[in-house]
Amino acid sequence: MAPRRIVLTPAEERELDSAADRLAVAEGVGLALRFIASAASTFGRLSERPWLGRRRSFEHHQLRDVRSWRVKGFDNWLVFYRASGDELTIVSVVHGARDLDALFDGPDPQN
Repeated sequence: MAPRRIVLTPAEERELDSAADRLAVAEGVGLALRFIASAASTFGRLSERPWLGRRRSFEHHQLRDVRSWRVKGFDNWLVFYRASGDELTIVSVVHGARDLDALFDGPDPQN
């Protein structure tokens, strides 16, 4: 099967850029650039093998088919995604220390 088209919403692009900005301030620009490259590489791998990720069980109906996988080389960062048809939709990329239930099970989950 051919790799799925990767869909990254404008909101998620901003979140990813914001995470890289925080890494650049805390650890340097080099690490931030590696983070962005690793996230893109991880998205590519997941587009080829979407079953790799762990199924998540969030209560919100918009998140029923979401899976998660670690960003390569950044084990504390998780990619939340959904695969359907020929698309891989990146739902969110977040640090694993965040309260995931509060982030995704609230009245207006990040999507």
